[in-house]
Amino acid sequence: MIYNTINDAVTIAGGGGAMLAGRYRIVRQLGAGGMGSVWLAEDTQLDNKPFAIKMLPSILVSNKRAYRQLKDEALVAMKLAHPNIVTLRAFEENNGNPFLVMDYIDGETLDDYLCERGTGNGERGNGLSEEEVVRILRPIAAALDYAHGEGVVHRDVKPANVMIRKDGHPFILDFGIAREIQETLTRVTGKLSSGTLLYMSPEQLNGEQPKPAQDIYSFAAMVYECLKGEPPFVRGQIEHQILNVQPEPLDCGAGVTGTTGVSPVGNEERRHRSGGNGQDARCPSIAASVMAGLAKKPEDRPLTCSGVLEKKSFSRAERVEAGGPRLSRPGEVDDSGRRERKESKAGAGKVLGILAVLAALVGGVWWMRAGTRANGTVDTHEAPPPSEPGTIDAPVRKSHDECKAEVAHNKVQLWEGGPYWADRNIGAEKPEDYGYYFWWGDTVGYKRVNGAWVASDGSSSNFSFIPDNVPTSGKGMSSLRRMGWVTEDNVLTPEHDAAHVQWGGGWRMPTQRELDDLCSKCYWTWMKKNGVNGYIVRGRGDYSAASIFLPGVGYGDGTSLGRAGSYGNYWSSVLYSGNGCLAWYLDFNSSYIHTRNYSRYYGQSVRPVQGFTK
Repeated sequence: MIYNTINDAVTIAGGGGAMLAGRYRIVRQLGAGGMGSVWLAEDTQLDNKPFAIKMLPSILVSNKRAYRQLKDEALVAMKLAHPNIVTLRAFEENNGNPFLVMDYIDGETLDDYLCERGTGNGERGNGLSEEEVVRILRPIAAALDYAHGEGVVHRDVKPANVMIRKDGHPFILDFGIAREIQETLTRVTGKLSSGTLLYMSPEQLNGEQPKPAQDIYSFAAMVYECLKGEPPFVRGQIEHQILNVQPEPLDCGAGVTGTTGVSPVGNEERRHRSGGNGQDARCPSIAASVMAGLAKKPEDRPLTCSGVLEKKSFSRAERVEAGGPRLSRPGEVDDSGRRERKESKAGAGKVLGILAVLAALVGGVWWMRAGTRANGTVDTHEAPPPSEPGTIDAPVRKSHDECKAEVAHNKVQLWEGGPYWADRNIGAEKPEDYGYYFWWGDTVGYKRVNGAWVASDGSSSNFSFIPDNVPTSGKGMSSLRRMGWVTEDNVLTPEHDAAHVQWGGGWRMPTQRELDDLCSKCYWTWMKKNGVNGYIVRGRGDYSAASIFLPGVGYGDGTSLGRAGSYGNYWSSVLYSGNGCLAWYLDFNSSYIHTRNYSRYYGQSVRPVQGFTK
């Protein structure tokens, strides 16, 4: 059966129950269109965990070479791992029909979010407040900057590709997937795709090869729409305006100031106040940077998507003119003041996604190799953090024993302003050792000895990771605060921090934010070290010589050790605010890397850090 017409199967099954690839049970349809259909499904092999299934149009598989390219490149796309990117989990087939398996986000698109507030396509009203725009889109900017640092260009940044989960957490999805399906269908059917022209950069409209600057323009167009209530150009000859016309400035009557109502300022007065640069001089904060992001020339735009949200964002040209350092966008190198595209990986410019060059139907997200300095080191630029970091009170003074403990453990800093990471887990004699496993909030570790869990302090020789053995079992956030286990910010207190108790010397468990930064600011390479599977996690740019090895430690479940060698689970010090029985942790395997929250009664490893995020 071709599941592009899956409604028949769902009806036959009595409203649900159709199976894909023998494991994904269809629940209901989430959406449909010319780019395919999207379904909510349960993975019967993972305790019915929900996923989003995107059924690809059957026309995409008519070319066997393109189909193989699609499958190969989809596997590469799975390597993108960032807390604000919807993760592509798998490329599957059902009776010869391809589909993608993605994380399911229970929420709404930014497009729908804007429409509900009188903006977006259709009847347009006033934009959102600047504060709300920055809250939603700063993490998206960080995700795009991360992807650019990995050599990946999205090519279809728009409100419909931003999801907002019910708890307010934003995600960007469809890295190259939707855009390439559109272009494929255009080539095959001869019908022009629509819906993304409003956010297309001049050079993308001219058919130039993808570069990060194109995403920066599209991101600025999306920010502009959120603030003003409509994209930069929505009427008349859109292509001509994108190439030749400056967009209306973000005046102070629009959502940029968080006010409502139509601006009383006319065009002539607006031009006078702007001093000719297209921006009302009275407007606060990010408006100038957003307008800079819509510059016709790529070199006149901010260096990153995050720069579009800054109060003052310098373009590369401005930095050079001012005599400042010659910085490059992620994915580009600077050679004597000239912007150049980085060489492609392994021989020619490699296309990632669903459109092969020339006769193929598959291409996708574009990959570029990082520029290389003369000394052979990789030159990359990390994205700024998505939000202001939190602070934790550091010890006022260190004892002699603490200072001795510091010397006993090697540590490296992986990015500017970040903490120092230990080179091994608690209880490990070398970096590839698994070390101790802890339930969250416990300071006694457990190791596997002859098939049983043995406590590090000798208190138990046959421990089991079950709620009955956890003193805090069933206690929520309020109870844990009263008991002194966590602070008001839901962070473990020092006496219940396994790293602090086990190692002393200012060592502590990493926060959720620090684990998120570890995911997004470093290069991750799955490998085998002395026979142990895990990731080499390496810094970028000036920190490219620093690295740590995170072994695939698995997790403790009851009396068993689960998935060791293929999965890694590492606790943070932060309780999940939505449910006191859950805590945040780092979760990875060879296909994905992310942070998530889960039951704090499982046994997981701890990788200590020292110092504090600045």
